[in-house]
Amino acid sequence: SSLADDKTFRDDEKTLGDRGVVSLWLDAKALKKVPEVAQALAASGSADQLDKISSVSMALRAGSDSLELAGYTQAAAAPKTKPVDVGALPKGTALALGFSLGDADEYVDELQQGLEDELGMSESDVARFVDQQTGLTYPEDLRTLIGDGLTIAVGAKNLDRAILLAGPDDVASLDAGIALHGDPTKASDLLGRLADLAEQTIGLRLETAETKDGAVIATNADAAKAFSASGDQLGSTDAFRSVVEHSSDSYGTLFLDVAAVVKALQASSPPPGVSDVLDNLDELRAVGASSWIDGDAARFSLKVAFRK
Repeated sequence: SSLADDKTFRDDEKTLGDRGVVSLWLDAKALKKVPEVAQALAASGSADQLDKISSVSMALRAGSDSLELAGYTQAAAAPKTKPVDVGALPKGTALALGFSLGDADEYVDELQQGLEDELGMSESDVARFVDQQTGLTYPEDLRTLIGDGLTIAVGAKNLDRAILLAGPDDVASLDAGIALHGDPTKASDLLGRLADLAEQTIGLRLETAETKDGAVIATNADAAKAFSASGDQLGSTDAFRSVVEHSSDSYGTLFLDVAAVVKALQASSPPPGVSDVLDNLDELRAVGASSWIDGDAARFSLKVAFRK
């Protein structure tokens, strides 16, 4: 019989939709039965992770001004994640990264087990080391850091100064920040202590602010406020919409406004080598990636848009 007779393959192809110019399908259950693969998985300790996946489907799609690698993994159970919508960031954001690591307690427990297995460090050993090095509290602060997700953003304003930064004082000229999503009180307390640590150790002054769903630490006060500001949002821009799918549902999103970054760096009179690279990137508009839950499947999209 042919692959087309396989019900799982047919169902996956139907769910995948447009097969594009190239498509791929992987039967994870069958793959695990291959002796060489089973041995490699056992040696790497990743067999349990593959057990959670039944199949993988992907397609490379070409549009008039874009390329997209789209697909999904069929899993035994949907990942325990919450959406992190970077589209809610302010218009003018050049780089955005938002992601959720899932259940914070579960993540910390797995990390601690790995530290015990690989390094022989008990929870008290790790807590003592972290306290001595940073003054932070383990594992409580790590749980707060993971929370319901994180957002990292860099604004387009003053990006032309990025390659000329000479020290901590120059960092304030950039609009950059990290937002923690979760308990606002705990997040604000942790970021306040991290800001103090940055100033004490490297002389970098950072600003913090509480948000409706957590807190933010940023290079300046305006950047910190921007995470909660109302007004035009990144998700309404053509560049963002051209490369990011399901922003409001995504638990892992990347957006890079290539055109804005290239324009800013070209204005900084870069050296010839850098200038040549920027010229080669001039045809790109934006790059985006996102992943979201669709029933018991985890979908993903990686897209590159070109200037029209």
